[in-house]
Amino acid sequence: MATPLGTEQDWAREHPVAESTEEDMLLSLWNYPVAKSDLMPKHRAALDRFLGAALIGGRAHPSKTEIYLTGHASDTGDTTVNETLSRQRAEKVAGYLLSRGAIQQQMRIDWVGANDPVDPGNSGLAAARNRSVDVLKFTPSEPEPRPPVDVIEPAPPPPGRAPTFKLPPPQMSTVTIEDTVTVDFPRLATPWYIISGKIDIILKLKTTDDGDGFAAGIKTSSTGKFGIKADGEIAKHVKSKFSVDVDPEKRSANVKLGAELSDQPFKPEIGIQAKADFFYLTLLLAEMEIAEFEAGGLHFSGTMSMKGIVNFAPGPAALLVASPIIVALLILGLTVYGIDAAGAEQTRYARLIAAREGIAARIAWELVGMSAEATYKARQLEWHRAEGGTEAEFVAGANEINLLLSKSPEARNAWNTEWKKKYAADNAADYPTLFGRVFDNVGGHESEGTLADSVARAVAE
Repeated sequence: MATPLGTEQDWAREHPVAESTEEDMLLSLWNYPVAKSDLMPKHRAALDRFLGAALIGGRAHPSKTEIYLTGHASDTGDTTVNETLSRQRAEKVAGYLLSRGAIQQQMRIDWVGANDPVDPGNSGLAAARNRSVDVLKFTPSEPEPRPPVDVIEPAPPPPGRAPTFKLPPPQMSTVTIEDTVTVDFPRLATPWYIISGKIDIILKLKTTDDGDGFAAGIKTSSTGKFGIKADGEIAKHVKSKFSVDVDPEKRSANVKLGAELSDQPFKPEIGIQAKADFFYLTLLLAEMEIAEFEAGGLHFSGTMSMKGIVNFAPGPAALLVASPIIVALLILGLTVYGIDAAGAEQTRYARLIAAREGIAARIAWELVGMSAEATYKARQLEWHRAEGGTEAEFVAGANEINLLLSKSPEARNAWNTEWKKKYAADNAADYPTLFGRVFDNVGGHESEGTLADSVARAVAE
């Protein structure tokens, strides 16, 4: 419930003096006059005392201290007015610090209006605490030194003794047995191109052991052909493909090497093979899953699928001109796609970790209390300095918790009780311990998941 305007004004008349509260890295300038943004003399003195050396040096010898300003307003009055007041309060503090020797690059200015109140109560004192500017000073940690990259040659073996070594055991995750029925289409050859095609109907049985290795398999067909195949992930949604098909009747073998784009429609596989029409394109036209079952610690599953395969190559007249260009473009395209996919996956993972940290940081702050505000904002500032828009994900995670806590005082008390049982059953009360427990519970450094998944873990009983 919002603070009544009369209650706020009465308390302000009885307590007209500007106030400040200092805790470690955080200074709160509060009790601004109602609906005003002027920086009071007592606030200026508190800033000088709190920041001290951070204001000395100017542009010639800038301090390494970063300053994070957040303007607040009470919840009385119009929302737009409150936004403006909180912004003006933060900007006037920034202007004063610039006049005292700070530089723009040291500061970050933010304002939240009546959102994210410093004190969620509805008393006159609560309103005074919310008419405020938080000043967080933060010195980033120095980056850890990188490990050396010099190549170190191994020591030679003792004289007269042969070196010994052991090969690591093969790491197999998936074994596949595959049977294929093929319908071939007539081959067309001209001086400019060679093209052929076929439809494969494939029954596949797959066995997995939940490992992280490559996949391999054996292929058979109704015509007596057999083969082996292997694949592995190059990047997210990009699989390398290798196979050898043997035809005993013709005493021939075909080697294929390609890449599958598994997140695209029809899962196109493009590559080269040891045939006259040496390019191939495979499209997945239809697929049906076979129910999974488990036996002997292994998972068995299967599919029945239909694939269309087109084999093509330049004819004799075009081979000298076209093939080098096509090969170069194919290699370039797959390389660029793989790099982009790897970069996108790295960004997705960083944002997921930022969101989980936002959830963990907000719950830990809630359990420890206002004394942990500086630690919370320092962690947010670390994500602000990172690349890839990760601060927004941190804030999104924290806001999911704010939504739970803002429904009612009763709901907030209930969540506090629940989280204390879940994360502080041993009476732990320090921020790092609580943060670590919540972070691990909502997913930690797992690579898969979403913000919604992490919130669900945080609120699960």
